[in-house]
This record gives sequence, structure tokens and C-alpha cells, in this order.
Amino acid sequence: MVGELNVTRELYSLIIKKVDSTNPNKTLPGARFLVASENGSYSKEVVTGGDGTVTVPQLEANTYAVTELEAPEGYEIDNAGPQYVVLPNGINKTVTVTFTDTPEITGEGSIRKVDADDPTKGLAGAVIKITGVDNDFTGTYVTGVGGYLTDVPWKDMPLGSFTAEEVTPPEGYTKSPDVNKTKQTFVWDGKTDVALVFENDAKVKVKLIKLDDSDNPLPGAVFNILKVDVEPGSYIVQEVSAKPGFLLDDTPKVVEVKGSGVYNVELFNQPLGSLVIHKYSSLDRKTPLAGVQFKVTYAPGCVVDDENGKVSSNGIYYTGPDGTITINGIVGTVTITEQATIPGYTIDPETRSQTIVVNPDDVQHAYFLL
Repeated sequence: MVGELNVTRELYSLIIKKVDSTNPNKTLPGARFLVASENGSYSKEVVTGGDGTVTVPQLEANTYAVTELEAPEGYEIDNAGPQYVVLPNGINKTVTVTFTDTPEITGEGSIRKVDADDPTKGLAGAVIKITGVDNDFTGTYVTGVGGYLTDVPWKDMPLGSFTAEEVTPPEGYTKSPDVNKTKQTFVWDGKTDVALVFENDAKVKVKLIKLDDSDNPLPGAVFNILKVDVEPGSYIVQEVSAKPGFLLDDTPKVVEVKGSGVYNVELFNQPLGSLVIHKYSSLDRKTPLAGVQFKVTYAPGCVVDDENGKVSSNGIYYTGPDGTITINGIVGTVTITEQATIPGYTIDPETRSQTIVVNPDDVQHAYFLL
């Protein structure tokens, strides 16, 4: 008998899938593979599509080697293979093989906790939790020196969206009731730097307010506080330096801190006084005499300097064209002594010296006649 024998061979399919090693739910297009049969009868290069997969159809029963040739942009090959696939695999006519690639990390991440009143002061001991939004990452970390989280595994984290949330504030600080200040969302793509800053308010604050005697704010005062990290208890605040032109208030102020909150300490400075020395001719008691020399000292004997540093050596001053000397920024008991007069005049030894008290925010006048 003569005739034809038709044999139909079963054909199979191979699916290659490429995913992100840090987030297996994220598929990766653009990966290039070589599929080759063990017996050398088949060889083909394929590229994963938009869904991260590529299907190789019409394959005969055989063992195939699948090798990754090129990773998608922004990724590194984890294990190029080859991975070996046997077709058919039992009763399955379609077999899927999965490859992973790791993102190339060029960016850096930074999360820091700072004092709300002094953002340069980092706070250690804050507990912050990081949770993936589109991935299953989760981790809880504690700020260290400088207020930074130093153990966040940025290079091993999946690429995607995350939330960073303050769980526990540092000791001595409170967690803000405003959720926008305790929870932040960020995107980690491995290339763009991430920098998050969380702020905390101290549980207790002592606020120093410096005013003049008219309740106007005064800058430039320097204070000594016995304890910086404020906790319940008694604290002493003492002014050690006042703004030029104002009287130092060095009386210690005691602050009783009993619980959370802001404790205002108001301290007042009075303006220093001024002294005006007048020198007239005794003939008419109104003609000013310029160039007359005076020495001005405090009662103990130290020389008096004016607020602008215009004092001559040894506290010597000279009357101007209007016959006066004005010394600003002084307070206390001062002695004014006429030292030398001008030609044509003499000094009366009984009236050559006067003692005057200059009070804060006060102008005192001393008159001398020849």
C-alpha cells in the first residue's frame, strides 16, 4: 500500500517575566533576553513589553536556556542566567520563568528630627515609622546624633511611594496635634534625593521677653539660664549684659515650671541717664565759655565714659562752642570737677566741684560760673 503519513507535532509557549527585585509587584519593560534550545535548533532574542512580559510561542518540545542580555534602563542584572526550562512541563503547555533586576541607586535619603524653635538643633530619640504606599515595605527607626535616621536601608528599599510618620517624640518634647507636621509622604525613585524634616515643640518653654520701661521690645540683652533642657522645677534667669544705653537689671528672676506650656519671663531695662554741664561767664551769667576743661568721675573715683566712647584720657571733657558738655549713657553718683579754665578767667576753689546723682531715664544739669 502506498500513501502519506502526516505527523502533527505539539507546540508550546514560554513566557518570560521581568520584575523589580525590591518590589516583585512591579514589572519591568525593556529587558532583553536570548532564548536558545539545548539541541541548537532554536535561537531568538526577545524584549519584555509594557507589562514586563514577553511570550515566545510555537516552541517544540525541548529544553531551552533563557539568558538575560540587557537590563531595563535604570536597573542592574541580578542573575543573567541562563535559567533552563523544559517544555512541556507535565501537562502545562505554557511555562513562565521570572527574572529580577535591582534598581541602580544614585540618590540619597535623609530624614531628620529638629527642635521647632531652633531648627539647627537635631533631636535624638524620636521614633519614626516608614510604610510603603504601593509596596509592602515597613520599618521603624530611631533618630540618633544630630537628629538623623542613620539605619534606613535606602539602597534596599523598593522604588515607589512611602509615608514617614512620627510615632514617639523625643524625651522632653511633644508630638504636634497637626497630622501634617507628623506625617509626610515621599517618592523614592533611587535617583532623586529625599530630604524630610520633622519638628517637635519642647513640652516646657521659658520665653525671655526684654522690654524698656515703656514696654517696647529691647534687642541685644544677654542672659544666663542655669538649665537649658527645661523640666518641671525652679529656674533662675539673670541678665548679664544689657543693650548699650540701658541699665543692666542683674536681679535674678526665679521661674517656677510646674508642667507643660510656655512660661513668659518679662524683664525690663530702663534707659541710662544723661549729664549736661554748663559753663557761663559770671559777669552776665549767660555768656557760654568754650574750651573749659572738666573731669567727671563716679563717686568711687573711676572716670565716666559716655555711651559713644567719646571720653578723653582720665575722664577729661571740654565745653563746646555753646559752653556745654553732654555725656549720655550714665547712671549713678558723679563728681564734676573744673580742671582748667581759659585765659582771662579764674577757678573758684569753693565751687569748682559738684556732686550729682544721675538716675535712669533722667537728664541732670550742672552749672558752673566764673
